[in-house]
Amino acid sequence: MSDVMLAGGGSLKTLTKGFTNMYNGMEQLEGGPGYLERGLGFFQHGIIDQHFDNKARLGRLIATAHEKGNRDQLSYGIDENTAMVVNNLKQKIVVVGRGGVTVIDLSRPLQ
Repeated sequence: MSDVMLAGGGSLKTLTKGFTNMYNGMEQLEGGPGYLERGLGFFQHGIIDQHFDNKARLGRLIATAHEKGNRDQLSYGIDENTAMVVNNLKQKIVVVGRGGVTVIDLSRPLQ
């Protein structure tokens, strides 16, 4: 839903190998270096990664936020069977479903 869509790659390989411009099918869906595509752009407030809990995608989202994100925006990892409902008028997010949302903030990296 964000401008950047995480379309492939695993956490470890994305953190250690970075990103690739080539997608080589199902073997890269959950492994290999990160692969990004242009997203739909519905969510303008950061990067979203889905199926977060079941696919161990924390490393992949951190690497993507660092490399492609805006440091003034948060990044969000949304678990399976979970939705992040955004109310732009009230500037409020509500999480619904069986899981949770992990929020990544790279605005002030540790030194």
